[in-house]
Amino acid sequence: MVMKKSYLIILLLIFTTTLCKKDECDLDFGLDCKKLKTGILNANLETSENDSLISVEIDKLTKDLTPKPSKADRNGQLNNLYILFNRLNTCDNLTFDICCYSCIQTGIPQTEVLVIADSNGVQIKRIFDFATGYQMNLTFG
Repeated sequence: MVMKKSYLIILLLIFTTTLCKKDECDLDFGLDCKKLKTGILNANLETSENDSLISVEIDKLTKDLTPKPSKADRNGQLNNLYILFNRLNTCDNLTFDICCYSCIQTGIPQTEVLVIADSNGVQIKRIFDFATGYQMNLTFG
């Protein structure tokens, strides 16, 4: 089962790189990479300000990412995550990867995303949750 999910994610990753339309990936969303990175680097501190910094920047990139459920992706958010990652790739020294897709089964399924930020040559790793329900836009937190 784990092998099947990994295989599906790899196939979807390869497939989605060709699906990302220019207007989905190359638009100027007003992303402030400096604020995003500050929020990510300080995310483990006891303050909601850092989550707010991240949320504001991510919301700029996800407001048009509506779910498109299918037989292969019942929540319809996997391609949206890859579109989001492509948009975030405009920020230097940040990388994003899916730890598990729709694996947290709360009221709204959530996906864990690994974020690696380079801070003066030191890799800082954080895991963030994204709501990936089939009836809502992709949402941070």
